[in-house]
Amino acid sequence: MASRSTETPWARRCCGCSRPTSRCDRWPKVALTVGLLKIPVGAAAPEKVRDRLFFESPAFVRAYYPGEYDLGVAVHGEWDVVRYVFAAMNGDPGGRDLTAGKDLLGRLGVDVPIGDAVRVVAGFSALVGEGLHPGTPTTKDELVWRDVNENGIVELTELQVIAGAAATPSSRFDRFALGGDVRILIELPWLGQMSAFAELIWAGNLDRGVEIADPVAAGRDLRELGWSVGLETFVGPWGRVGARYDRYDPDADASDARGGRRVPFDASISTLSVVAEWRPVSFGSLAVQYDHNDNTRGRGPDGAPARFPGIPRGRRWPGHPRAHSRSGLCPEPS
Repeated sequence: MASRSTETPWARRCCGCSRPTSRCDRWPKVALTVGLLKIPVGAAAPEKVRDRLFFESPAFVRAYYPGEYDLGVAVHGEWDVVRYVFAAMNGDPGGRDLTAGKDLLGRLGVDVPIGDAVRVVAGFSALVGEGLHPGTPTTKDELVWRDVNENGIVELTELQVIAGAAATPSSRFDRFALGGDVRILIELPWLGQMSAFAELIWAGNLDRGVEIADPVAAGRDLRELGWSVGLETFVGPWGRVGARYDRYDPDADASDARGGRRVPFDASISTLSVVAEWRPVSFGSLAVQYDHNDNTRGRGPDGAPARFPGIPRGRRWPGHPRAHSRSGLCPEPS
């Protein structure tokens, strides 16, 4: 079995983490860290940017932990194959802490070698904390038209007077997250280390970066689910390639108005990422990444949520005034 020389830009990873041996020591039995820390939930969030193969974290990580750093205190360590980290943090990675409550979070995992060529790293994570609803100012009376039947005509039955409201105070709400992750690392002859990974985090009212969760304003709790799967591998002493698919649903109970009725709506966003990196030296690298993003935030010809692919020049949506009745093609203007 061929192994990677420590003289290459990437040394052989010794403990299944994202850091090469030159910057990776075994965890102490117990350690205390205070300050601006990486948020220790899951596998993608704590990963250092300089060692991450992909340009950015999955969408659900950017939603739950925007900025990926927060001020707090953490206790971490290892015992045999067990790895643990528990922390108390401000709970506002993007700025000031607006509440007195703190987020309590952590990860409990294992790092198990299987023979000389295989290693399994897995763990469970959890977070509990509080969010802030900022309250609302005083409002005046308003006249609102809602086109319930979607015919574009103002009708008396569609006009509504909304009375002004008094200011509402700020309030707190509970939020949480539960997740699991696994990574399998295999040493391959001639190539180096290959790793397959998967992560899933189920949360409630935690989105702070993509679609801000405010259950007080929504009148209900927002259930969120994010997951990712991927594969990374070294290619010789200086190359590394990888592929990852991630999907994030910011509101599992989302609905959309159609014909005066509320119907379920898939608010998920997904990304397929493919990346290649070349690192001839230890202090720099050249990487190229392609992302394919997908969601149903567009609108189709009937006004319903739909995916919106690029439309070639000269092509129109079926039903467009200038579209051909059969093929949907129309001649270019002269």
